[in-house]
Amino acid sequence: MTSPPLPLASARRTPVGWRVAQLVALAALVALVVGLWTLPEATTALFWRGIVPLVPVLLLIHPTIWRNVCPLATLSIAPDSGRAGGAEGPREAPGDDEGLSFWPPALLLLVLIALRPLGLDRNGPASATLLMGLGTAAVLGRSRRRKSGFCNRYCPVLAVERLYGQSPLLAVGNARCGGCSRCTSRGCLDLSPQAATAQLLGPRRRLGGWLRTPLGFFAAIFPGIILAFNTLPPDPSIARVVVSYAGWGVASGLATGVVVSFAQPTWRTAFRGLGALSAGLYLGFALPDVARVWGWPGAGPAVQLAGVAFALGWFVHGARGRPRLV
Repeated sequence: MTSPPLPLASARRTPVGWRVAQLVALAALVALVVGLWTLPEATTALFWRGIVPLVPVLLLIHPTIWRNVCPLATLSIAPDSGRAGGAEGPREAPGDDEGLSFWPPALLLLVLIALRPLGLDRNGPASATLLMGLGTAAVLGRSRRRKSGFCNRYCPVLAVERLYGQSPLLAVGNARCGGCSRCTSRGCLDLSPQAATAQLLGPRRRLGGWLRTPLGFFAAIFPGIILAFNTLPPDPSIARVVVSYAGWGVASGLATGVVVSFAQPTWRTAFRGLGALSAGLYLGFALPDVARVWGWPGAGPAVQLAGVAFALGWFVHGARGRPRLV
């Protein structure tokens, strides 16, 4: 039996400042695609090592900052998505947003992480094709479930948004749509990043059961995936990449299970700890490259330390003054 249609987004005009930022980001995406074809060596370094590592910083501050300006989101959301009283939305079954819905973006992210050391982040045309493919998927998604047509269903950044978006450092308003439940019946990052995690983990989040959820499993293995990516030798074979990712991912998952079994932290503390560990590892490895790409090679050690400290500060901040979601 299908559920009744979910309501449309409430009317909201995008503030001028955010609209300008969205247009700038969209223009930057077009420039990147052109550069990846015409100046592949310089542009791939700028994109993969100078821009991509900065996205997690925005997610830790507040995932809505990135979601407000992401050029793929701009392509995905139809001009009337913020107007009330539009056409009736699609009908969704009660279980549409459980389990399986988390895996498409998470698996796409893991595939992209695996392809990078195999040459993706050194191949301009391949990177341009990837961006054009994602842009096409975003445009096609706009005809279906508004923001969930791409952003809340298939975007590879979504899995990381859920991991890093639990304890935002700042209060940032959603510039794209008002309060609603049209796109997704649960786990909406735009309504509340903190509540979104609890809703997706469900009742199993208690007593360590969150580890057996798709989102919990991803959080447990992700620190190992980051270590695998950053410890691979140059030009590894496909077998080496698969073995390294599988080995580090399993080790990370097992270590998480042991710690949770013995220490028995609350799900919020454990999940936030895995987010901080993943972010700290990623920023620690990536930020020196960011400094080099942007012309500040001597700042590498300083920004590396700052990135790790930032992730730790995010973890500590999340433990203070937050509502307890049991």
